[in-house]
Order: sequence, then structure tokens, then C-alpha cells
Amino acid sequence: MIRTRQILGAILGMFIYLVVICLSLIVTTFYTPPREITSILPWLFLGLVPLIIVFGQYVLEKDKHKKLRLGIKLGFCGYILWSVILILLKLVSFKIDEYHSILIGYVIILAIVVLGQKHMSYF
Repeated sequence: MIRTRQILGAILGMFIYLVVICLSLIVTTFYTPPREITSILPWLFLGLVPLIIVFGQYVLEKDKHKKLRLGIKLGFCGYILWSVILILLKLVSFKIDEYHSILIGYVIILAIVVLGQKHMSYF
């Protein structure tokens, strides 16, 4: 059963995400990014959505679960890993569609979180 705190946490996470997007839009109005990184920008913005929503839930949680905290850390590691891979693919001139980039990034985050939590449960 979904608790009220989880719903409010998701709403808080979406609010934090909207603030991040607004700040990035303000910055990009004064600075146009080079064409080389424009294919990476959708991932940099959309890859944060699930992480920030879960972080919002973590902030409002009464008892901070180690599993939730571990999930946030592992998810962020997956986000950084896919960002680095995208940059490396761009450097070797490998083209990847933006939609596939986002989908693969989410799959990587999910795989790292699931495998990481399963591995950590043995300890």
C-alpha cells in the first residue's frame, strides 16, 4: 500500500526536478552549448528524473532505510557511468539516438540498483 509520505516525496522530487530544469533553462538562454554535446544533453536532464523522485521520497521518509539510501547511491553511479559512456561514444564518433540513449541509461541504472542491492543483501 502506498503511503502518503511516498506520494508527497514523489511530488517533492518532481518539484526539485522542475527547479533544476528551470535553472538549466536560465543558464542556456545566456549560453548556447556547443553542437558536440547537444546529443548528450537530453540524457543529462532526463536521466535525473527517477533519481530525484526517489531522493524526494528519501527526504520525507521518517526512518531512513539503508536500502533506499543504497539505491540512491547506486542509481547515481549508474547515471554517471552512462554519462561517461555517452561522452566516450561521442569522442569516437559513434552515433546513438537520443531516445535509445535515455532508454539504455534507465536500463543501466535499474540493472546497477537491482544487482547492487542483491549483492549487498548477502553481507
